[in-house]
Parts: sequence; C-alpha cells; structure tokens
Amino acid sequence: VMDWGIARVIDQGRPAFSDNPIIGINEALDRARSVVGTPSYMPFEQASGSPGGPRSDVYSLGATLYHLLSGHPPYSGNQWGTQRQILAGPPPSPSQRGGPPIPEELLETCQMAMAQEPADRFASAAALAESITAWLEGAREQDRAREIVRQADEMRPEIDRITAQVQHLRAE
Repeated sequence: VMDWGIARVIDQGRPAFSDNPIIGINEALDRARSVVGTPSYMPFEQASGSPGGPRSDVYSLGATLYHLLSGHPPYSGNQWGTQRQILAGPPPSPSQRGGPPIPEELLETCQMAMAQEPADRFASAAALAESITAWLEGAREQDRAREIVRQADEMRPEIDRITAQVQHLRAE
C-alpha cells in the first residue's frame, strides 16, 4: 500500500501489469514515478531510474552545498534537460561558476558528497555533517588566530615605545 492508500500488485518484486484497470493505474504511476526528485539536486542513480538510498540523500545535500558555494544549482533547465545533463557527467566545479574563492577543504567535501558513484560518497548525512563541522571549526580557529595577530599588530607601537624606554633606562 502506497502512502496515499493505493495498493500495488507485485509479482516477483516488480509491479504486475494486465488489462485490469487498477493494475493499469499502477503502471502509469510507476512510469510517472520512475524518476522522482528535484532534478537539479538529483544523483546519477536516480536520474537513470534506479532507486535511491542514504547516499542519494548525501548527494542531494552535497548539491545543496554546491548551490550555497556557487550561487547556482549543479544543473539547470527543464526536468528532461537536467536529467540528460546529470547522465552526461558531473557538473562543473562550484569554483568554476564564478563568485568568491571557495576554500579547498570545503570544495573537496562538496565534490565527495556529489561523487558519481554512491560508494565514493560520504556513507551518511551525519558523516557529511561531521566534515562540514570540522571545516567550520578550523575556519573559526583561523579567524581567532587572525584576530590575535591583528591585536598584536595594534599593540606594536606600544611595545616599541616600552622597548625604547627599557633600552634608555639600561643605558643610564
């Protein structure tokens, strides 16, 4: 029984078709639903009509990250044009789409999440989240280090003044 209450007739794991009008509805539903998802964020396996899985979700999250990084979805156009683009191969790197520079580690995370082969992607959305979190923590550490250097630069004139006073006192 599908989520809206329609029963599907199954024969050896596949829908069984006949002249029965209910089964005809099943066939139409199967054809209409053979490719399900938002085309611009759809992984290769779903675009080719295969069922998705957890790593398909990782791809879609990676495609969302791609959009955030580049300002563009990985693929664009109507449903069928987008599907053909997906089947033709991976999209251009988000860094090739223009916009501000993208940190290499974040770019690698995005590319791994969107790998053509599901086995090459993060094993789960949680693993993808851990990678992004680690990058964010590293970026925060870099920001803190830059702030310390900035503060030290601001203190430089005072340090130079005190150093000069010490040298003067030693000379006396």
